[in-house]
Amino acid sequence: MDTILSVVSAFLLEKVWGAVVGFYGEHSFIVLLSLLLVCLVIFFIIKPRMARRKRLREAIKYSNSAKEYYKNGKYNNALEQFEQARVIREEVLGKDHPATAATYNNIAGVYDNQGDYVRALEWYEKT
Repeated sequence: MDTILSVVSAFLLEKVWGAVVGFYGEHSFIVLLSLLLVCLVIFFIIKPRMARRKRLREAIKYSNSAKEYYKNGKYNNALEQFEQARVIREEVLGKDHPATAATYNNIAGVYDNQGDYVRALEWYEKT
């Protein structure tokens, strides 16, 4: 998707500008500012949102992988995957977001199932 945005921006700046100057003449500066505004919206609003969504999809993949490991009794692998999901969710959503809290709860559940009740309690309290 980043490539598409770059191509669109390049197209706007290179191809459209020549037509704008020919058509609008003295009002070309206003049109240029409008095109610049569109490019700024793409690069500073849309693109970061897309990156955020991509990171959250990664967290979901880690979490789903961890759940499979957990179901199969591979608790250490599950903890590693839940930890990856936790790092991403804390980074993107923050520590107080419900999805981050769900990850804390999942980590606690693994420790609880392993019999490490002290660590489990620590993670349950974060939830």
